[in-house]
Amino acid sequence: MPCAGKPEFSSWTGISECDFECQVGTQPYNGRCLPCDNVKAANATWVENLNCEWICEPGFRVAEGRCLPCALQKPNNSYWVPGAECEWECSGGFSLSQGDCAECTGGKDFRSHWTEGCSWECDAGYTRNALGCAPCEAKDAQSVWASDSGYMLSVCHALASHSRLCLRD
Repeated sequence: MPCAGKPEFSSWTGISECDFECQVGTQPYNGRCLPCDNVKAANATWVENLNCEWICEPGFRVAEGRCLPCALQKPNNSYWVPGAECEWECSGGFSLSQGDCAECTGGKDFRSHWTEGCSWECDAGYTRNALGCAPCEAKDAQSVWASDSGYMLSVCHALASHSRLCLRD
């Protein structure tokens, strides 16, 4: 049975042949997608999968149906926490010290990246050991590096994290 057509302001879901979902900023009504009744405030974004709900962008708070700048100042080397009103955290490589974000001491391996605060993890293709980050040595050309963990997918395991060689499970 052919679909009747995709309504304006919608996209196919792929769940079944004729299922569609309305784009953010619109709402479903009698098989159509109509613009939301409410107006999105300035400095706000529509909430994905909640058609007509919006939240203030980072650095803003809701007040009287508007998004106003946060009253508090965030320190240098910090960022507004997405989805939270007026909350900030120190950027990677910095930690909270007396209300400011101070640079981490002790450093990190040059083959690594900051994750949160003063925590770091090895870059893809390296494994952490007592001295820092050492290269993993692939056993075959089929191995791929995990982009976020630094370990070989389905290759390195907990025991291998302390050695230079990543063995196949």
